[in-house]
Amino acid sequence: MTKSTLQETPDRKRRKDKRPNEILDAALKVFLERGYSSAKMDDIAALAGVRKGTVYLYFKNKEILFLEVIRRNTIPHIEIANQIVKEYRGPKTALIQMLVTFWWEQVGATTTGEILKIIIGEARNFPSVAQFYLSNVFQPAWNIIASLLQSGIESGEFREVDSELVSRALIKNLLIIVLWRVTFGESDDVALDAEFKMILDYFFAGLRIL
Repeated sequence: MTKSTLQETPDRKRRKDKRPNEILDAALKVFLERGYSSAKMDDIAALAGVRKGTVYLYFKNKEILFLEVIRRNTIPHIEIANQIVKEYRGPKTALIQMLVTFWWEQVGATTTGEILKIIIGEARNFPSVAQFYLSNVFQPAWNIIASLLQSGIESGEFREVDSELVSRALIKNLLIIVLWRVTFGESDDVALDAEFKMILDYFFAGLRIL
């Protein structure tokens, strides 16, 4: 069997197809453990069980690899949120609560939320990474909420407010809880789930028509 024939076998092809995800899994672990600046491509390759050169075959440099880690662990949630909005029929209050709770359960309360701390920590040295997160995660998220708020205002469900400003304020307040969790963890004895629900309660109270 020639070398080229060996490379065409189904088992080797399946293994090759899995490599990008295996590298991304390893990269996420290394980035979360060491941060962006201290993460080494050698360590990512070793954890993924490949040579460093193999990592560069799929990802040109560490920044591109990190951006793909962000994309893989955040963009699908935006896509799911858009699908939920598209299919939902009912009060905007319940829909916003559903979306924000989904975000908290899938991102804020999980290791995915720790990516945000890395981005903030590295924003000054790597502004392109911060801009990517802002453009591809934050902006779409508050656009979704702002659109729902505006729809609720027009239907009479909410009082008149600046929908974009209120949307940004909500998301920024929720992000503070995420940063608190990944920074202090279990050393804080206050239940973050309760604080999360309290923020939502105050948020909707401020939208009620008096």
